[in-house]
Amino acid sequence: MGISRVRIALRLPAAFFLIVAMSLGFMGYLTYSSAKHTLIENGESELLQIAEARSEALENWSAEATTDLEIQAHNPLVKNALRSFNAAWQTLGPEAADRLRDLFPAEQGAALVDPADGSVYSRIHSRFHSHFEGVARRGAYADVILFNPAGEVVYSVQKAEDYAASAKDHPGVPFFETLLEVLDAEGGNETTFVDFSGYGSTGQSSAFLIAPVMQGEDVTLGAIAYRITAATIMSNLGRLGGLGETGTDFVIGADGIARTPAANWGGSAPDAASPLQTALAGSSGVTLAPLAQSLIEGQATGFAPADVFGQRWICVVQMAEAEMLEAVSGVLGSTLTYGTIILLLAAVIGTFIALSVTRPLRDLSGSIAAVSQEDYATPVPHVARGDELGAISRSLDALRGKLLETQAMQRDMAFQSAALASTSAALMITDDDFNITYMNDAVREMMRGQVNEFRKIQASFDPDALIGVNMDIFHGKPDQIRALINKPERLPFRTDIRVGDARVQIELNAVWDSEKTFCGLVVEWIDVTELRRRTAVLNAIDSGQIFAECDARGMFLRLNDNYLDLAGVQAEAVLGQRFTDHIHLEGGEGDLHAQVMRGETVQGRFVISRKGQDDALVEGGIYPITDRRGDTTGMTLIGSDVTAAQQLLREAEARQKAMQEAQQSVVEALRVGMRDISSGDLTSRLNTPFAPEYEQLRTDFNDALENLTRAMANIAQQTNAMHNETAEIVKAADEMSVRTERQAMTLQDTASSLDELTTNIGQTADGAARANQVVTEARARAEESGSIVDEAETAMAEISASSKEIVKVISVIDDISFQTNLLALNAGVEAARAGEAGRGFAVVATEVRALAQRCANAAAEINQLITVSGQHVSRGVELVGVTGETLKKIVSSISEISDYIAEIAQAGKEQSIGLNQVNSAVNQIDHVTQQNAAMFEETTSASHELARRATSLAETIGHFRVGEETAPLPSRSKASSPPARRPSAVPSVQGNLAVAPRATPEASDWEDF
Repeated sequence: MGISRVRIALRLPAAFFLIVAMSLGFMGYLTYSSAKHTLIENGESELLQIAEARSEALENWSAEATTDLEIQAHNPLVKNALRSFNAAWQTLGPEAADRLRDLFPAEQGAALVDPADGSVYSRIHSRFHSHFEGVARRGAYADVILFNPAGEVVYSVQKAEDYAASAKDHPGVPFFETLLEVLDAEGGNETTFVDFSGYGSTGQSSAFLIAPVMQGEDVTLGAIAYRITAATIMSNLGRLGGLGETGTDFVIGADGIARTPAANWGGSAPDAASPLQTALAGSSGVTLAPLAQSLIEGQATGFAPADVFGQRWICVVQMAEAEMLEAVSGVLGSTLTYGTIILLLAAVIGTFIALSVTRPLRDLSGSIAAVSQEDYATPVPHVARGDELGAISRSLDALRGKLLETQAMQRDMAFQSAALASTSAALMITDDDFNITYMNDAVREMMRGQVNEFRKIQASFDPDALIGVNMDIFHGKPDQIRALINKPERLPFRTDIRVGDARVQIELNAVWDSEKTFCGLVVEWIDVTELRRRTAVLNAIDSGQIFAECDARGMFLRLNDNYLDLAGVQAEAVLGQRFTDHIHLEGGEGDLHAQVMRGETVQGRFVISRKGQDDALVEGGIYPITDRRGDTTGMTLIGSDVTAAQQLLREAEARQKAMQEAQQSVVEALRVGMRDISSGDLTSRLNTPFAPEYEQLRTDFNDALENLTRAMANIAQQTNAMHNETAEIVKAADEMSVRTERQAMTLQDTASSLDELTTNIGQTADGAARANQVVTEARARAEESGSIVDEAETAMAEISASSKEIVKVISVIDDISFQTNLLALNAGVEAARAGEAGRGFAVVATEVRALAQRCANAAAEINQLITVSGQHVSRGVELVGVTGETLKKIVSSISEISDYIAEIAQAGKEQSIGLNQVNSAVNQIDHVTQQNAAMFEETTSASHELARRATSLAETIGHFRVGEETAPLPSRSKASSPPARRPSAVPSVQGNLAVAPRATPEASDWEDF
């Protein structure tokens, strides 16, 4: 927009402000740019120097660590320790790993020196542990590990999870794979570095420096390894100061992964365009460009290459660019502060000048704005001024007064119009000639709801096009309404008009002006269609149904005549009482009043108490009465009187129940009678009289059962006679057959048993003779073994005593070796102090020390072997003694057994001769008995067939019980009495054993047959 459209109150101060601001800004920019350039150059130079210094320190440390490892690999003490640990490992056998982990638990780490178990390994560990712990502490190594030639960890300072492990059991682990390669290399003496990677179950990033331990040029004793972590590097490099609050330094590898802690480093390999490629090429540098690996922006980065263990690493130093420019930020802050003060002063001066001109204009503009916003109460300022502003103020004040009067009139009219439009009443205004001049929204909505009914009286009816239409279109006889409104003093008037099937109530009220002149009508429309319909329904319910209304407390409010007549009470007697005292749900439980108050409808049959007579029964429901919020404010009972219908239903049910009981008794009696017949009881009769219509059925049933009983009694008598005749034959044949068969079987079993017994006794006699001879020889040999055992026991005791003497000698040798080792160590120390003059003596001392150490190791091994041998010899002496005692007891027992077996052999021969004679006689008797049994088998078969047929017929008749009064029958015990037989008191014989005669089973009575 043009400058002329900007307010003068702003243009004058703005001019002063812009002139001063432009001058200050130009000067500040020049100052800031110069200072920033200088600080950046200084910061880059400082970062580069620090990075190169860290690189030099890192290379020096790696060289020192390599030299330290080589010294340890050539140290005779380390070689001696490795040989000792390997020898102790071998003596522990296949379970060496498990035993060492138990002796040196990982949680104790380097703190446990000697577990005090007395083992060779523990003694060696206590001898060398302090040396290796000191190496780890001086170099800040995470661990120092010794491997034997097989790649097994025979020692470590920290006893971590790799302790006592085998490199061969960890394929794919870089450290162990490299170690195996070092051990397999021939004549290798170089150190090998394994770069950082996740190690162990914790995945801690670790690197390893490995060197083989050689004996001469060709023999590999094992390897020694240093475990290096980020803490190792940081401990040797030390913490760097002078980098401020945001400065940090760390070391990364060629893969971009940090080797020391780096909180804001991503750890990915530098791409071809990365500034770090300069360091990988061997040059130092500084960059302000963001690095892809850096997790935060705005960093200045200095870097320098470092050759560490044959690897190219990079020392990185970073500092926030904002911290580098912190000094220039202070200069900029001071410049801004002073510039702001100057600008404020310029603004104050410009504002003071502008106010002297613009304040009256602003006051006048405010008054005009207030009038435009219909604020007529605020007075207009500067009316008393004599200049042009005063004239404008006076004209504006006159306009304000007139607008104030008009506003009051408009407010009254707007209020009346809004009230008429917003009321829920359907209102219409007409002039004095009954023409429609106004309709509110409520009347339009009412007419739209019944538009179809209005169109039945006028097809073109449109509720939105009634303004200006005469009200006569709604009346069938408009003259009557005209006559009414011609006398407005008779108003208001209310009536219902028919609009199709709808009913509308209209109320006419006259409108008078201030001079009491009639000027029109206010017509209120009410759609009463639903109200009239509900009223008709309620009247119908009130006249034909039982009706009772209660309030929220359950107190009767209104009862119709039908209820009062049914209950036999007067309204005044029950109004105000609880309905639950008079009305109950038939078969219902719980609080009926509470259920309805929850908004639930209860339907069913309700019992109404009546004084002096039976309770009445009403079928219907109790319905809740709810307000617009859904709260229950009362309830109504609506139902029909079903008392008489229920009484008739109960009488019909009683008659039907009596008939069903009569039928049930008949069916039950017939069921019992038929059940008795099916079970064979023909004596049962239906003696209980039936109902008259079923009495003939009972008589016919008893007559049929009587005839059936006589027929079954005759059949039973004939069957009984036949059964008696056959029973005697079967009984005699059975007894003879059984006795003969048993005799034959017994004789056959006896003959067979005698044959086997004879054979066994003969074999027993022969075996006893041979056993006697063998036992005699065993006794002689056992006596000779007893003397030999005594001599062996004496020899073992002498060996045990000799072993103890050897152990004492070995112990003395071990102590001498240990003292020699200490003397050689002291001599080496003194030779080292003597310098060049003592170098030759130092070599001799070293060899003497090595020789003493080997003697000590050999003595320890011999001592352990002799100790084990002594234990075995002691155990052998004890076992030999026990064997001697046992052999003496065995000799005594064998002598007794020999005597018994000789007696058994003689008795066996005599029994064998006697049984051979008995066996021959029994075989002859068995042959004759078998012939007799065959003859009686044929006779028994024929008699059984006859008896079986008689029994089958008797069983068929026996299912029926005919009663003694109809067919007296003899009992089965009498009919089955045994026939006359030879008198004999001697029991029957079965084989060669006396057998008691079989008891004759008693037969059942014929009535049970």
